[in-house]
Amino acid sequence: MHDKCYEQTDCNQALVYFVSYKWICRKNRRASCGYVIDGNSKQRCAFQLCECDRKFAKCLSRHRCPTVKPSCRTKRNILTSLSKLFF
Repeated sequence: MHDKCYEQTDCNQALVYFVSYKWICRKNRRASCGYVIDGNSKQRCAFQLCECDRKFAKCLSRHRCPTVKPSCRTKRNILTSLSKLFF
């Protein structure tokens, strides 16, 4: 869910983990992402990443912590993963 959300943003996928964004916690204890003021691509990217993280955190809050450590069900090829970052 979270990775799919990041993939659907307008962000350069090689940089998604390096973009900072602003958010606030409202009185109702809900996170709110900063607004896009002039619509530039950096602000739009930051807002979209914030929304992905906000939605993911909301999803996690509805579930209990797992009692066992999860493991990957499939083996990913490292070269395939890296190629998605740069091409």
